[in-house]
Amino acid sequence: MHKSGNLLIASLTLAFAAMPASAATVSATSANFTSVFAAAHAGDTIMLSGNFDGAVLANRSFARPVRINARAAVFTGKLTVRNVDGLVVIGGVYGAANTNWQNGGTIVVSGGSNISFLQPTLIGDGAGKARGLSFQSTTGVNVDRARFSGFRMAVGIDSVTNGTFTNNFVRGATSDGFDIVNSHFVTASHNSCTASVPSIGAHADCMQLWSLAGQPVQSDISILNNYAYGQTQGFTSFDPERGGGLRITMSGNRVDTSMPQGIACYGCVDSTITWNVLTTLPGSQFRTYLRVFGGSNNIVENNSIGLIPPVSAPGGLAMAGMADMAVMADSAFIPDQSFGAVPEPLVWGEMLAGLMLVGAAVRRERRTAIAA
Repeated sequence: MHKSGNLLIASLTLAFAAMPASAATVSATSANFTSVFAAAHAGDTIMLSGNFDGAVLANRSFARPVRINARAAVFTGKLTVRNVDGLVVIGGVYGAANTNWQNGGTIVVSGGSNISFLQPTLIGDGAGKARGLSFQSTTGVNVDRARFSGFRMAVGIDSVTNGTFTNNFVRGATSDGFDIVNSHFVTASHNSCTASVPSIGAHADCMQLWSLAGQPVQSDISILNNYAYGQTQGFTSFDPERGGGLRITMSGNRVDTSMPQGIACYGCVDSTITWNVLTTLPGSQFRTYLRVFGGSNNIVENNSIGLIPPVSAPGGLAMAGMADMAVMADSAFIPDQSFGAVPEPLVWGEMLAGLMLVGAAVRRERRTAIAA
């Protein structure tokens, strides 16, 4: 054969050798899931079926994401994803009511990059302890159309860079829907928090953001077109003593709640708070309010804050009289050490005591006016 022909064959052989192998579709059950994942190649699809008493997926990196189709799977134990690059998990039911193993998280992702969860259903214990889906020190995160019910915290986002959380539903949270901690370039849009049932000592927020001491301040976080309804606060960024937030955007959100902080950005810099609509639910003891405190160079415009409904609170104090008292939460916070030092306002007791004093003063004024 001519020399040039040999060179052509050699080149084609090298080219075919360099091409990625065709993706495979394989099935897995609880008995062999981790071994199937350990042997997976880039682009493979793993089809799960049956009940899974937890699983640990660790230390794999894929040039093309491996897809796990979990639509026919139920996890009755924790799913842990550790140091994995390139993974898409589709569907699945994770957790259950009346269980006690979910305190540390129902799905826990640590390290790694390019991790997506699409349309999962996560069920908490409803007792104020269970935690849902958490990411820690992960780059490139996507959660879309997930459903969460009965969790103390539905989604924990800790030290994440480049995250997108869209079209997710949180129902019946006993504390927070989304906690976004020490993170950068995160977008949360078109999510909802409804039917919150705060547990004793909890101070619920649909979405709460904060920085960590000694770390770069949280930055480039967008909270867009989300909905908070019920006995919860809305979309908040507290802890100005840790630096507040840099380039925080809260825009187009709807807040229909009974708690004071509807939209809050404390110590925020170069941030945008626009086109949010806030209303106070009938029968509420507090007015739902927008509060931008401290910080600098912020744009706050075109927000709508509805009037408080004309309902009297216990003790005869008119709701309008309570409204100004309800926005106090400027500087005192206590940490919840269970997840990245969650800042919670410390002023509730003082505020309620103040409200009682104001109510007593109003009653004395009324008695004096009648006597005159």
